[in-house]
Amino acid sequence: MGELRAFVEHALREATQGIADLPRQVIGTSGERDQVVTEADLRVNAVLTELIRARFPASAIVSEEADPVEGDGLTWIIDPIDGTSNFAAGSPLYGSMLAAVRNGSVIAGGIALPAFAELYTAELGEGAFCGDERLRLTSRESLVDELVAYGMDVGAPEAIAPDLATVTGLAGSCRGIRSSNSVFDAVMVARGAYGALLHRGMRIWDIAPIAILVSEAGGECTALDGTPLRFDSPTKRHAEVYAVRCARPGLSEALDAVVGEAL
Repeated sequence: MGELRAFVEHALREATQGIADLPRQVIGTSGERDQVVTEADLRVNAVLTELIRARFPASAIVSEEADPVEGDGLTWIIDPIDGTSNFAAGSPLYGSMLAAVRNGSVIAGGIALPAFAELYTAELGEGAFCGDERLRLTSRESLVDELVAYGMDVGAPEAIAPDLATVTGLAGSCRGIRSSNSVFDAVMVARGAYGALLHRGMRIWDIAPIAILVSEAGGECTALDGTPLRFDSPTKRHAEVYAVRCARPGLSEALDAVVGEAL
């Protein structure tokens, strides 16, 4: 196991220990009413930040729950709890994420699903794993037999109209649509249970750990239109919104058709 992957695994295990026993009440929001904060978000963020500072003291940090901190060429991306609304409501469909970015590329990352006692890690060129199990996606060219996850945040009718158009296209093309609106859906893609995940409103902390896990499992993680995702200058571009799709290999043409028609 590479140094960064080993650190990611250790850090996520430490930070999420006992998370299910923490209070679940909402203590604040991050602007939008569906972007809630709990004590667990702050606790996980604090533990991950402390571990990063101890091991990589000169690195930059970008977290959903804190202002970005400048550093050297290595940037750590933290999402303390992805799916906080699920966590607060008592749903098990939430997770914690950590990724390392250097020179515009995600070079290591991990996802913990505490409610399922699962920890996923990946390092560039080394593969993706759930514990010691290596994840390997198979190629398919049709959506017909695939479950597809679609993440959608709340908003005004005109704001979510493109989402509804895309979901309508998917509904006529795949076996079924699923949505936890959390990292759980991305893990299902990396495991091969879902064929794809689409979301128009991610931030860098939502997508960086997912991108390396899916790609190292053999899948594709791109912008919604199929172009490469950009991870350069993360401390400067942390507020940028990413429209993304992650999928098993071979589905690009089928997803292009659905997304192109919706646009």
